Amino acid sequence: MLVFWIIMLIVALVVLSAIIARHRAALVALDVSSIPRAQEKQMKTELVAARLVRNIQRTTLTTLQKMGPVYTGWVAVQKGFRDLANHIADQHRTMQWKEKWNEWRGRSRGERRAHLLALLDTADQARRAENFDEAEKKYIEIITLDPRNVNAYLGLGKSYFRAEKWQEAEEALRHVVETLDTGHERAWGFLGRTLKASGKWAEATAAFGRAAALDDSLAKRWVDLGECYETLGNVEKAKSAYQKAAEKEPHNPKILDHLIEISIISGDKSLASQALADLQTVNPENQKLGEWVERIRNL
Repeated sequence: MLVFWIIMLIVALVVLSAIIARHRAALVALDVSSIPRAQEKQMKTELVAARLVRNIQRTTLTTLQKMGPVYTGWVAVQKGFRDLANHIADQHRTMQWKEKWNEWRGRSRGERRAHLLALLDTADQARRAENFDEAEKKYIEIITLDPRNVNAYLGLGKSYFRAEKWQEAEEALRHVVETLDTGHERAWGFLGRTLKASGKWAEATAAFGRAAALDDSLAKRWVDLGECYETLGNVEKAKSAYQKAAEKEPHNPKILDHLIEISIISGDKSLASQALADLQTVNPENQKLGEWVERIRNL
């Protein structure tokens, strides 16, 4: 029986070598120390060698568990095989990265800039087309060449956000605002959206507050803040935020809708009546007008 498993190990190693050789061009060399921790983990699990190990494990696990002591021995063999596979893949990736980095350093500054812009455009197009896996690869490629590229991290965060990977999006966006550019209004705003989507309302409020402090001209930032305060039960701050949003865009029906509702909740009949009059002017077909008239009358 031991001979059988030795033969199986040899066969697995041969198959692994063949797969690595076949997919040499597809193994992207990355400097994992310069990208988020989540990326390192994901790239490792995507290696062909790791997939092969999991396939072998799934097909043999049930049988091995029934074989008692043999199973214990197989676990040790499997671990050695997995470690060897990862070591081979890591060496290959490191070699590719060094070759790529040396070639990159030999380019002129203009050539580097043009190449990064082209990669960023490709990544952005993939994100807009909802091809998030491809977008992620391109953004990470940019980051390996230019670890302080704010636009790449911002695009990566947006891509994760659209894919509903809230934790990964938060990590990418926090890296921008905490390490690369603390005054990046759009990054703070998108971080706020990410935190709000994952239910972290207090943290989202702080992020939107930073964004609004950096640029108080954007009505959507005040709407975001208003929604956060309203969810947290702070009616007066929510009302103040919606008022500021209405000052920026006085004819925006959505903002007036928020302002009417929060004014009624807070018992501010005067503000509710004024906001309702403004809404009747810009959106006379609104189905909620009659309901609001009645609720304001009863304040």
